[in-house]
Amino acid sequence: QGFQAFPGFPAWLGKNSSTSKMNRLTKEIVHHTALSIGQGFQPIRLDYVPYLRQSLLHKMQKVQEGNTDVQEVIESLDAYGLTKEDLMENMKELQLVLEGDKTLSDRFAGIDTKVKTALTKAYNNGSHRSQVLVSELAAKVGKKGGRARGG
Repeated sequence: QGFQAFPGFPAWLGKNSSTSKMNRLTKEIVHHTALSIGQGFQPIRLDYVPYLRQSLLHKMQKVQEGNTDVQEVIESLDAYGLTKEDLMENMKELQLVLEGDKTLSDRFAGIDTKVKTALTKAYNNGSHRSQVLVSELAAKVGKKGGRARGG
């Protein structure tokens, strides 16, 4: 056996893949929140994502209890330029969840399906700043491609 200088390739590949995915998700959130927060990769990943996720999930729990409606959650998403997918998928992936630890358990799993469905329906029925940014970015890319082909 002895000293092994390099980790096994399958273990390295798995860790590299997970790290790349987390970096990509964080970069997406940095891009979406650029106008409202204006922070870089590390502050978003370490400070903002945990806080924003906790705040948004707290509002979703208030909806579940009947103390507010989903529009408050949507307004918060819009204020930061986040999409519904940022909350329901990206932030969920970026959150540390330790098995058996109640303090860092996945609180999103505790939200009733009816609340999630109501959020999805209300979000899809409105227009959002994040959607405008995506369409503007697509238009810029299209214009650049058009110039390159025409010249």
